[in-house]
Amino acid sequence: MILSRELSNALNDQVTAQMWSSNLYMSMAAHFIMLGRKGMASWMKQKSLQELESAYQLIEYSLANGGQIVIGVINSVPTGFGTP
Repeated sequence: MILSRELSNALNDQVTAQMWSSNLYMSMAAHFIMLGRKGMASWMKQKSLQELESAYQLIEYSLANGGQIVIGVINSVPTGFGTP
């Protein structure tokens, strides 16, 4: 099966979104480390890794099915989150 251009583009957009989400969770992890909330930071780090794993799975699926991967610009994420 060869992916349509439309589906390939949608997968690329999703990969970019997953990578942004990973960065957001990592930013939250850093925030919680600064607050001394190691457990919450650890959980956020795990969520960050899950987002990256999802992005890799989408990339592998796309490439295995004739898609073309183009990683988009990953916009910056918030850095301040207040208190839990």
